[in-house]
Amino acid sequence: MEEAVRYTSFAIAAVLCAMLIKKAEPSYAFLVTLTASILVCIAAVAAISVLTDYTRETESFFQGAEGAVGILIKILGITVTTCFGAQVCRDCGEGSLAFQLELLGGALGLIHALPLLSGVLAILRSFMT
Repeated sequence: MEEAVRYTSFAIAAVLCAMLIKKAEPSYAFLVTLTASILVCIAAVAAISVLTDYTRETESFFQGAEGAVGILIKILGITVTTCFGAQVCRDCGEGSLAFQLELLGGALGLIHALPLLSGVLAILRSFMT
């Protein structure tokens, strides 16, 4: 909870600084925003890596579904990456590119989820017979 408050406060402070600087020098305001975005992204990657390590440790409890956790982590990575990229595109005024990137992220997530769907369908098929 403290980290969320800390990084949210940092992001709001960076946005306020960028807004104040933007009147005098727009390029510096962009650099402040970009730097803040990179730092928050690094924190998000660190948090996700902790989650990944934990799921790798507990993966042995999921008998028969060892690969499922890895697939879910890949899908999470795809989602975070494409959402971040889309927001950057949107901030730069490229809404159509942002939409296409989000569409690509959704499609890639579904493609990576197909093995999970196949496994669920196989389990359902075994119950029906």
